[in-house]
Amino acid sequence: MSTRPILYDLAPSPNNLKVRITLGYKGIPYEKVPVDGNDRRPVIEVSGQPFTPVLVHDGRVVFDSGAIIRYLDANWRDTPRIFSTDYQTMREIEDWEWWARGELAEPVLSMVRLFFSGKEDEDAIHRANTQFEERCARIERRLADRPFLMGDRIDATDLTAAPFAFYGFVTEKAAKAWPVAAFFAKNLRPREEFPLSRAWVSTLMAYDRMPG
Repeated sequence: MSTRPILYDLAPSPNNLKVRITLGYKGIPYEKVPVDGNDRRPVIEVSGQPFTPVLVHDGRVVFDSGAIIRYLDANWRDTPRIFSTDYQTMREIEDWEWWARGELAEPVLSMVRLFFSGKEDEDAIHRANTQFEERCARIERRLADRPFLMGDRIDATDLTAAPFAFYGFVTEKAAKAWPVAAFFAKNLRPREEFPLSRAWVSTLMAYDRMPG
């Protein structure tokens, strides 16, 4: 491609993690513009809306993490593909994406809201832990006979799900870098080890150049 993409990035966000991991996995060099969550004017100015991530490339502006990873896959075709040419496989990939952005994200996003509220709510924490364990159990079962959610290689299912699952397995490095990650390390603590899920998250996070 003619120019490096520019990523407007809010570092701890799972959707931003998804795009950074995708860029890392594909080996696409990029420039990063850090976004202050309390001042989203630069994001609004470039994209007309306040959410991150936003990708700017060759005069094109793309927002929404799902749209961005599709843009990357469609335009950097000499890099590892994360979607499929097979219709039924694409349906399954998209089913997993919907599940990750809905059910798997639910306990993580509820904890994010609790963190920013500054309140203490043991019932909410217990509920989030129970939900996370239920969701992670599905991932653990899926990984019992394969290294990644769809088989032998990374694709969009892993890239979408792992950034949410990461918050149940926060590393010491991430906890020191991000206050929200430290909150998760203290409060989202699965009772089971989920070794397959933990190793899978670690493999995906290795493609992110931020702490984790």
